[in-house]
Amino acid sequence: MVYWLALLAGSLLFGACIVGAMVLARPHSTVAVLVGIGGFLGALYTLGTIAQIYSTPLAIAASILFVVVGIVGGYTVAAAGVPHLAALRRRATATRPPTPGVTGVVLLGCAEPRRYDPRAVAHRQNLLADTAAIELPLSAVPFVFLTEKTRYRAVGGTAPGVAAAAALAQKIAELWEPLARPQITLATCQYPDDLRRAIIEQADAGATRIAVVILGSPESAAAEHALALASDTAKHDLATQVRVASSIWNDRQLARRLAERVLAHVEHTPYANVGVALVCPGSPEAWVRRYAASEQTENYFIQRVRMLLVEAGLSSEHVKVARLEWQTPDVTETVRHLAVLGCRRIITIPATTVLPTLETRLDLERAVSYARVPTAVTTVTLGPWGDDDALAAAVGAVASAALDDTQGR
Repeated sequence: MVYWLALLAGSLLFGACIVGAMVLARPHSTVAVLVGIGGFLGALYTLGTIAQIYSTPLAIAASILFVVVGIVGGYTVAAAGVPHLAALRRRATATRPPTPGVTGVVLLGCAEPRRYDPRAVAHRQNLLADTAAIELPLSAVPFVFLTEKTRYRAVGGTAPGVAAAAALAQKIAELWEPLARPQITLATCQYPDDLRRAIIEQADAGATRIAVVILGSPESAAAEHALALASDTAKHDLATQVRVASSIWNDRQLARRLAERVLAHVEHTPYANVGVALVCPGSPEAWVRRYAASEQTENYFIQRVRMLLVEAGLSSEHVKVARLEWQTPDVTETVRHLAVLGCRRIITIPATTVLPTLETRLDLERAVSYARVPTAVTTVTLGPWGDDDALAAAVGAVASAALDDTQGR
């Protein structure tokens, strides 16, 4: 009996470690690989021992079945536990000494963490399952994490969003006079409680009025979840006024700046032969229905940009809206369509993506290349807003208005 239990235990361990190696970041994935190899070798040794002791085809077949069932069982149990990684808390950060009466601004972005973190991926998958009814089979869940790890390796192991957010925060801080400058803290909706952490950190440092500025879509499942947790904290645990700023996409200067960025890359091509793909991130259908107001805000912004480009001389037929994922028309289809319309220079730009992400770094360029346009057609792919001066001014304006609003309460 001991040999059979040992055989099952080794197989279970190997199956679970397969998931660990796929999901966990280094060095934990390396440990999972080594432990899994040890479990598999132990199972093989036990299988050989059973074959020698019993020396019957039935015993050998049963032991092989134990190995297969154990590996599948270990994999399934470990995969079922992966979504719970999102509930693990991050390390608390040290706060500055309190300065009573100061104001604070929290920039809430949804770019990926700087390094691969399975907790962020688990949170994203949980949101898709809970709010968009997109749930993967257990056997497929670890492959989502493995794919994300591969994408991080493709960009050198470091996602670009955090550095861009820090540069943007620095520019925003410079807009205020030194004596009136608020504390500016970065938060990400990749973790469910990161916004709450940022607000508590600011309150501990003495902030009595805090403005939260969402860098991107004014409404989303991730932002809504983060705001709900933060709102409960502000109401029950802190003597601090917290206000969510209005959408940055209502700023008309941003539309003008985006049009300027596009026109700056036209070069010597006649406007009649220029095509523009204004790319939005895209959302699952359930989120589109749930956050219809957010879709309208982004659509109004896109239409203002489109109008400015047409007024500058571009053909209205040559300015299209594309979605990077989930919705249609996608980027590939849009670029191909513009080429068919006779555009000889096609400019693709993430219109409503503030911080660079793995999608804008990897998927956008790939989607453009998949269009396989004729060699006579030139394609130009621009980056997201990043720390653009106009964006910093827009964020500063809505943050200042939100802080003034809390003061007037």
